[in-house]
Amino acid sequence: MPTVGGMLQPSMSTPSMNYGGYPQQPQQPAGYDAGCYGQYQQQQQQQQQQQPYGMYPQQAGTYPQQAYCQPQTAGYVQQQACYTPPPQQQQAEYAQYAAAQYGQPSAVGYTPGTQSPIPCGMPTVPQPMPPQPMPQQQPMPLQPTPQQMSTVPTTTPSSKGWNVLRGSGKVNAVIGARTAASTLSGTNYTADKVLDSLQMPSVQGLAADTITTPRTYQKGRVSELFVDAIGFDSPSEPFRLEHLSRMKAGVAVLAPKTEKKLALSENEKFLQCGATTLVPLMMVDELRKGQKTTVFQGKDVRDEQTEKQSFSLVYDSDGSTNTLDIICKTVADFDLWVNGLVYVISRRREEASDLDHYKNEWEKLHMAEINYKTLRLMLKKLNFKMSKDVLKKKLEEFDENGNGKLNCGECMRLLQSLRSHIEIKHLFEQYSSDGGKTMSYADASKFFTEKQNENISASEFSSIVEAFDAEHLGTNQQALTLQGFERMLTSPSNEVIDPTKNTTVYNCMDFPMSYYWIASSHNTYLEGDQLTGKATLESYIRCFKMGGKCVEIDIWDGPDGEPRVTHGHTLTSTLKFYDVVRTIRDYAFIRNKNPVILSLENHCSHVQQEKMTNYFKSLLGDMIATPTHLNSNLVKSLDRLLSPNELAGKILIKGNVVEQGDTTGKVTQSLSNLTYLKSGGSADDLVSANDSMAAYEMISVSEDSLSKLNQSDLTAFNRRHFTRTYPKGTRFDSSNYDPMPGWNGGAQLVALNYQTSSTPMWLNFGRFRDNGESGYVLKPSYLLGGERPPSATLQLSVQIYSARQIPKHGKVPVNPSVAVAVYGATADNKTTQTFVVNNNGFNPYWEEQAVFAVTMPDLAIALFEIKDGARTIAHYALPVPCIRPGYRIVPLRDDNEKVIFMCNLLCEFKFQWLAA
Repeated sequence: MPTVGGMLQPSMSTPSMNYGGYPQQPQQPAGYDAGCYGQYQQQQQQQQQQQPYGMYPQQAGTYPQQAYCQPQTAGYVQQQACYTPPPQQQQAEYAQYAAAQYGQPSAVGYTPGTQSPIPCGMPTVPQPMPPQPMPQQQPMPLQPTPQQMSTVPTTTPSSKGWNVLRGSGKVNAVIGARTAASTLSGTNYTADKVLDSLQMPSVQGLAADTITTPRTYQKGRVSELFVDAIGFDSPSEPFRLEHLSRMKAGVAVLAPKTEKKLALSENEKFLQCGATTLVPLMMVDELRKGQKTTVFQGKDVRDEQTEKQSFSLVYDSDGSTNTLDIICKTVADFDLWVNGLVYVISRRREEASDLDHYKNEWEKLHMAEINYKTLRLMLKKLNFKMSKDVLKKKLEEFDENGNGKLNCGECMRLLQSLRSHIEIKHLFEQYSSDGGKTMSYADASKFFTEKQNENISASEFSSIVEAFDAEHLGTNQQALTLQGFERMLTSPSNEVIDPTKNTTVYNCMDFPMSYYWIASSHNTYLEGDQLTGKATLESYIRCFKMGGKCVEIDIWDGPDGEPRVTHGHTLTSTLKFYDVVRTIRDYAFIRNKNPVILSLENHCSHVQQEKMTNYFKSLLGDMIATPTHLNSNLVKSLDRLLSPNELAGKILIKGNVVEQGDTTGKVTQSLSNLTYLKSGGSADDLVSANDSMAAYEMISVSEDSLSKLNQSDLTAFNRRHFTRTYPKGTRFDSSNYDPMPGWNGGAQLVALNYQTSSTPMWLNFGRFRDNGESGYVLKPSYLLGGERPPSATLQLSVQIYSARQIPKHGKVPVNPSVAVAVYGATADNKTTQTFVVNNNGFNPYWEEQAVFAVTMPDLAIALFEIKDGARTIAHYALPVPCIRPGYRIVPLRDDNEKVIFMCNLLCEFKFQWLAA
């Protein structure tokens, strides 16, 4: 049995794989510079040695030796010590627990602890052992220059096996855990003390931050609030806490032309403007400085001073996006509100915990204590229906003074008990060496090794105890209680997606751009349908914030001599082309510096095309990438496109071009000279013109044409050229097509309607959660000229346990079930669904297994859906190679692709290679 770094490798009977993170060393392609390729391999090996274990199959030397079992000729057989089935008494205990929670089930419903009447339909399989650690492979590259190789970024993610306080979740994990625990235990540990202990940066420094991502309550950062206008100066003075009193007293502002009073509520939860507008600060997605919303675009207020005193809050209201647009009367007022709101919103986000939602419901009651009837109404609002007898017993259990009522603390402890996971309790008792009282470092180390496939050090364990077990703060006891263990497993730090792949750009970004899948949007400007929908600048902003890297602009002659963006020959509204380009300038690189592609559909006359050219030059300037076919220094680039690193911070214009000196074409010479990617090719060019076409020439095909193409021809074409796919013209409702065939054929730009939440868009978001959510994902090597993967199969086992706080639709509690699917190669597509739990979106429990056989994992995307009948309530998708094995939380999202606060799914994930 061969080894790599002391780790067992597959037997000869198990074919080695050619997948991106799987076995098989890359082979040197013909004509490749040996020295340069050797340097590339060495750098990749160094990166692999630095990466922690996060996903199958992992780098040599990081996977715990004891997790392996003795191999046999035909593959692997797991030793008994590797898996301990849950004892029978646990099943009986859960049946008793479920009966106590839900009351006696009806004859037609499912009985807790028994076989479900509607099984997943998946065969029962032995517990699969974890996959083997293998060296990671990069795709077959074209020859980079020595200069490229010298600038290959070195990825250095955290060396921790379990990064409990990773990235932006550090402050939140500590504060959320401590705040929640202090409420239950009586510990006097305020949020201000936590912020002080973590040495939060000054608000003045944060105000200049220009990074923004979609809101995630428990992982929100101050930097996620800001989009800074070009040319903005730092605040004139730092924000001080005494300024809060002035904000609460109120300040006169313009909104945007009517004078109103702007005031912060006493509890710092709301911002009130005038008599009618009330903005919940936890619903704020973005604080936008300057005049960059649709409301401002429609007002004649564009002078330099007014611009510098304006800001907008973009927030959610009943599922739709609204803005509060403010013009301050002085620069001092502007600084007061901008810095003050950053401080207040960021502090509320950092303090956010599961109890916040419950406390909000409690505060709405305006009562010091509640009785049985009020408690029952509160649970109904929280999407939970319980039998009268069981609820009365619960009230008696938590009524400490026996008066038949609950105060706030007693009610919070009751709700927390209902949210507890019985499966986590069993897991804790299984690994606790003192009879289920605590979990020591030795116990936790064994748990992480056997269940999570990770190693933790003693210092890491101390960090876990500090972050998640407030009961032990200030003592020398280094052990986890059940409550701390549960907080740890259900925290954002234990999400299913591998943080080294989700938060880090780990792909080499020095290959030609044709080597990458790129997040792409169709008719980006539209909200709603294709016939009467509204064109908005917010649609472009939303796309960029969601990671889009290719947006579409349809330009037509405007009646006032100004080019307009609209869907021609329809009833859709219009935007000024100038405003669209200005918005692209401000938002194109809001997530990262990877190049952005503007896909032009140009219907303008030559006169208005000249205006388009002038606006491109005046607004974008040096951001526009110089077309390679016009640059004599880049003649070699006719054979290959430049890399994302070479084009970082650049905007590539895609459109039609004309030959030099041609004045009779549909496109002006000046606009053609700005065009980087030449469109106009058709499906016929896949074979006939593949070799003769320059690398910057590309094709665009509709979904109907795509389905008729030969996949081998498409894959070969997409090694050097771009292909853009788009929805067929009859999708008037802005529905989407299946993106998988395009990606499977190597198409880089699979353009979708971002405004429509459905399975295709969920898969799109799942695809681009990889590689640091940078909008670029390196395609597998077999799509780039490497060998096809041998016939080995990866078995993915998903044990679906329970969910928490599923939102309801209307006033009736939901009847949830869980659908899990894998989309990828045609042979790998499969969907399975659990049974239905009636009248319970608060803490439904399933304990069902779904098993998938995946022959091409690097193409595969896993999709989780919480369903209520035929309707999907919440969802989450991610690439199969980004799944972390072990007990993990799946953070569920709504139709706007935002994290649903407190709503998640607890599953256990296992992987096993199956011999051919």
